[in-house]
Amino acid sequence: MFASFLVTGILVGSVEAVVSKAKSACSKAGMTTTTSANQKLKCVKVGKKLIWITIGTIPTPTASPTPTASPTPAISKISFVTPLAPAGPNPLTWQNIESRALEVSAVAWQSTQETLKANSANGVTTSIKVIYAPNTSTSHYAGFEDQLRVGIQLWNRFKLPKNSTFLVYSYDEIPWAITTIAKILTDSGLSEDQAQSMAKNLANAPYGGPECGGANSGMMIDTQGIGVFGLCARNEGTDPYYNGPLQIHEFTHQMQSAQFVGTNLNSQQVLPCWISEGLAHAAGLTAGKHSLDDYLQVRRLQASHPVLNVAGGHSSAPVDQSSMTSNFLTSYYSESSPPGCFSLPSYSLGYSAGFLTTEALAAIGGIESTLLLYSRTASGESFEEAFKNIYGITWNEASGILAKVVSKEFASYNI
Repeated sequence: MFASFLVTGILVGSVEAVVSKAKSACSKAGMTTTTSANQKLKCVKVGKKLIWITIGTIPTPTASPTPTASPTPAISKISFVTPLAPAGPNPLTWQNIESRALEVSAVAWQSTQETLKANSANGVTTSIKVIYAPNTSTSHYAGFEDQLRVGIQLWNRFKLPKNSTFLVYSYDEIPWAITTIAKILTDSGLSEDQAQSMAKNLANAPYGGPECGGANSGMMIDTQGIGVFGLCARNEGTDPYYNGPLQIHEFTHQMQSAQFVGTNLNSQQVLPCWISEGLAHAAGLTAGKHSLDDYLQVRRLQASHPVLNVAGGHSSAPVDQSSMTSNFLTSYYSESSPPGCFSLPSYSLGYSAGFLTTEALAAIGGIESTLLLYSRTASGESFEEAFKNIYGITWNEASGILAKVVSKEFASYNI
């Protein structure tokens, strides 16, 4: 039971937007190339994929122009969401959260529920679609569209995907998934070769073999988010994670990517790995369960068994809970630097330590504060700048406090 839970509970990370040769698929790590626009690209491994990333621009010699006076450019101020902070007469702060670590879970859950209520009247512009493979029953992942709408409601003050499509299929139906995804991408304007390559990678992502499946999701192009759900019958019917939290988790991966649409960046270049799965899990669990008892149950199941990735991320090795000390967690945060952290075994600690870290941030600043890190870094701020602007404390100072909070939760078996 323990092994099967780890295999199916650990999901593949998000897929970033691909809108040009930069960020598109490549074949061998370390290769470099130059585009017609003189951009220098390098092939790197991000998660399980090889993609091109921009590493510089080759200057083009030009004649020196005659200097002329230029008008002072107008400075446009970017407007960011103001997160709904947790309510209550005695809030958690950076000064008291360590001593009140065992209150974090209830405060974070309540904060998300209040955010859902506050956002309920806001307009929604995302078109959602769930497609089941021909031989896959729609009884799998019951209430799929309703759960996605909860995710949209949670995040609807941020930049939303224009279209959000999810496919559900068995291992034997991977060819159907490839064909379906490729058609969506070609209909959206990608070339057949690029669409086929991306579709093949995404369709195979949930499966390490025929015995079980996971899920994967992200923005494939500017206007189209796609998620894939494999079937895992031995857990789907009994694990509360599969009814609500998982759907919102995967939609949140699309939201992480969507904040970078229209920019030259992607989240896996600028944000640490602990928040990639940590935020998706925090959103999925706090929004996917509508009573505190149900939340604490699924939280315990998901976070109480920290693991490391092995065998390409489809298998996991357990980490002794007693080893999750503040020193260990501080090292984990340091190791989570992008983009290399996405291929490290410690990436899967995002589902436990990263989740509890993000939950603590939500308990202080509200769940929306965590996605605001994506909006602000997409605008050009560094992670450290964005963190200080949102939480009023440097990441260097906060990480030490968060490490102590999360280690207390592991030690107390509060999870």
